[in-house]
Amino acid sequence: MQPTVVAESNSGFILKELVLAGQGWSVLPAVAIKRDIDRGVLSGAPLVDPDITREVVLAFQRGGRTPPQVEAVATELVRLVHRLVRNGEWPGAQMHSGAGVALSP
Repeated sequence: MQPTVVAESNSGFILKELVLAGQGWSVLPAVAIKRDIDRGVLSGAPLVDPDITREVVLAFQRGGRTPPQVEAVATELVRLVHRLVRNGEWPGAQMHSGAGVALSP
């Protein structure tokens, strides 16, 4: 099957709204639509053959001092991702050894 791409966006919210309005299909990470699937608002299926994966990395500037505000946001972000993966709220995501997280859509 060859998809016909008529619009592109990097906003998961916009993509979900377009799908909900009947304007087509989208490829989104499972965590972005899990609640909608659980509520019966959307349906979804994993992409297979080929299996699509991605890795999310949080990086900081080397050698510089990280502002406390940035550290606070980064700490909360890492806690959130760990909780989502640990509780099964991010389907397909797996923790790497050493605190990293491997993500599947």
